[in-house]
Amino acid sequence: MTTLTYDKKADLAGPGIGDYTELEQVLPSDYRSLLDRRETQQAIFQVKRYIEDNLCKELNLMMVEVPLIVDIESGVNDMLDRDGSRTPIPFHSSRS
Repeated sequence: MTTLTYDKKADLAGPGIGDYTELEQVLPSDYRSLLDRRETQQAIFQVKRYIEDNLCKELNLMMVEVPLIVDIESGVNDMLDRDGSRTPIPFHSSRS
């Protein structure tokens, strides 16, 4: 299995934009957000929630949140937080 490493700094500006230098080239020089940082986070949450709720409604689904439980060999938990500050918790489970 190949081990991937990520540079957290490269992802700070958001998906599809490599860094803040590149972001400055994309936005107009006189750009000012209409919302402050807190309002922006609240707006992002509301949009995400709207999409989830209505997608579930249209597809007759129910949103269920559960912890990610996978076999250690899968490697899925290897880079959960990219900076290594959190460690996946191992536990024993019986297989059917």
